[in-house]
Amino acid sequence: MRRHKTKKTELPKLANQYNISYIDPNLPRPTVEHGVRHLVSAAVIYGVVLIIFSLSPHYMYFLSVTFYGVSAIKIYWYVYAAYLIIITPICIYIRPRSLWISNPVRITGYIIRFVRGKLKPSKAENSYDSLKPTYEEKHAIFFYIVKMIYGPIAINAAIDGFNRAVPIFRDLQLQNVSPANYFDIVFKFFITVAFMIEAIPYIISYHADSKLLGNKVRYVETKPFHLFVCLACYPPFNNATVAFLGGSFEDPFFLIWRGDINHPATWILRILAMIFAGILISASLTLFTRASNLTNRGIVTWGPYRIVRHPGYASKNIYWLLTFIPLIVSGNLSPLGYIMFLFGYISWATLYFLRGITEERFLMRDPDYVEYCKKVKYHFIPWIY
Repeated sequence: MRRHKTKKTELPKLANQYNISYIDPNLPRPTVEHGVRHLVSAAVIYGVVLIIFSLSPHYMYFLSVTFYGVSAIKIYWYVYAAYLIIITPICIYIRPRSLWISNPVRITGYIIRFVRGKLKPSKAENSYDSLKPTYEEKHAIFFYIVKMIYGPIAINAAIDGFNRAVPIFRDLQLQNVSPANYFDIVFKFFITVAFMIEAIPYIISYHADSKLLGNKVRYVETKPFHLFVCLACYPPFNNATVAFLGGSFEDPFFLIWRGDINHPATWILRILAMIFAGILISASLTLFTRASNLTNRGIVTWGPYRIVRHPGYASKNIYWLLTFIPLIVSGNLSPLGYIMFLFGYISWATLYFLRGITEERFLMRDPDYVEYCKKVKYHFIPWIY
């Protein structure tokens, strides 16, 4: 389905050639045929994705986590069934204007055109331009790839965090525990819950995009290098990254637990770690439904984003640094071990620095983000950079 053309004067602030969610206000109400196309396309695409999730060892590793005895993959199938029940009357009777820009229809339309072009002998239909996806189709395809990559990771992080937090919470109710041990439990509970909460906005944004949530995707990152620096931080791609750079600091339980709970320096570091974990939470909750990698769902300018452009990346890297210090002072590492850990930290911090810079270049297509950068000068650290 191609977008209805409009005059330049009718375009919204975000240029129409970039915003795949723009709807011409002059378009009439979608027909029942539009609704049926979206319903069938969405049912097929989501069904195929769930079959892939159910058969792939990679996805089953993440989706085998259970929430009150129900695995994440079963939750996916339950939500899929509920989605079809809810979306059917909406597509057939209500027919919102968003049906004009249905990403499932764009994807299935391209697949049909591609297959037809390959099967038919006509040179015109098998030409490069005919088989190449349009701008809208390309971004719709990349958007669903992003959802497939990050959706299961976010669900795994939240459920796994919850399952870790429950026994720690029980430990908080233990009697006859020394103050140092009690606050050690409090600290572990706080950090565990912090990383669980940090994942929740991403669950919402990767699995639902709508005008009501204010997170309709405007465009998706498609440049290879920009994709690389983001994907290199997450499974399964970070397996190669870890092999090259050394141990990942993605695991919030990696080092800081090794601090001596009877040493004042440990608690100074832990209090600082809690502060920066709190900043990380506030950054994710500020983004809320717009939290997402590799997509522009609208520009957020409040909360910690009033101070720096990438508060989440900055706070996460500072948190990792705080977890690194107890291992440095422990004396348990060989000289080569110190070098490897230092190299690993600098390398991962550099990777996140590149993520922030490439993300800005990606968002600079949006006039809203250009105006935001004029107001917020600092990238990561206030008054420094």
